[in-house]
Amino acid sequence: MSKGVCIAVIACQLCFVVLSGLAMLVYPGGAEAFPNADGYLFSYNYFSDLGLPTTAAGFDNPIAPGLFAISLVAMAASMLTFYSSMLAGGCKSISVWGCVGAGLVSALGVIAVGFTPYTIYFDAHYWAVAAWLSGIFLATLCFTLVYRAHIRQLPILWGLMIMLLVLAYVAVTFYPVGWLPTQRLQKVLVYSIVIWFIAASLWRYRRIHGNVID
Repeated sequence: MSKGVCIAVIACQLCFVVLSGLAMLVYPGGAEAFPNADGYLFSYNYFSDLGLPTTAAGFDNPIAPGLFAISLVAMAASMLTFYSSMLAGGCKSISVWGCVGAGLVSALGVIAVGFTPYTIYFDAHYWAVAAWLSGIFLATLCFTLVYRAHIRQLPILWGLMIMLLVLAYVAVTFYPVGWLPTQRLQKVLVYSIVIWFIAASLWRYRRIHGNVID
């Protein structure tokens, strides 16, 4: 991974954080559990609520959807840059190709989430979420296999945690538990993924820069 690629991956992830944060600030209000709430409730609104043209409270939401969609395009660009850079190395094993393929599916799912508000395109939106989750799970699994010799390194351990979080999020979605709102777990998952891409990019760059063969 070159320095430019590393910077691009990190910059796009930070762009997602900033733009989605701005979308939360301008979100007029309304959540599934609290329809009449003012503003964005971090623990009770989904990320996808930001993309709704009309909120659960019935407010027009003219600005947040655009910011949300752009933020997800930035995240997808980061993912595509990160995974495609793995093909630049000498190793093109099945695990590497699996990582790239699953990463592509996940990135396309991320983009689709931003352009399919679930109140209008319910089925398409949830297929997009499924593509994002299944893709990131498989891509992280393949990444772990590629770097299995470094299983004790933080980026690999963090990746294993993300896989567990994906499984937990799916489980809580279908079998809700009162003490852990799905929306809160979603935030933990998404920001854990952001941190992983940043950490893994720096880790790969330092390995290559230090002349360590992957």
